Amino acid sequence: MSYEQELTFHLRLRGRTEDEIGETIRELRAHGVASTGLRDEFGSPAEYADGFEKRPRKSLGSTISATATILAIAWMLLWIGVAVVRRFALGIDDAGAGFPPLLPIAFAIGFSGLAAGFLVDRWRPPRVA
Repeated sequence: MSYEQELTFHLRLRGRTEDEIGETIRELRAHGVASTGLRDEFGSPAEYADGFEKRPRKSLGSTISATATILAIAWMLLWIGVAVVRRFALGIDDAGAGFPPLLPIAFAIGFSGLAAGFLVDRWRPPRVA
């Protein structure tokens, strides 16, 4: 992975906007240092990103992760609600037979969303005009 990609990822973790990341990459390129010499000039991407104030993330990856978490919780609440209605309102006492497994599906939704959010932030290139 290139220095710019790693720096982009670390800046996203620190809550930088895409415009701020693009500006940082442009400034980095303006120094005229070859891409192989960036580590020598500025240190590792993580060290360079540490110089920026940390604030809440608002990246696409964090949005994907939050949405997946909400969907996983909604899935669990939906199926608990359906089970309560079946049991108490409709009088169906089948011990949940026919219901999909609640926790594995909720876990799969949540974990896949977290993984997708991380990977989107990790591999999406910076927007540099």
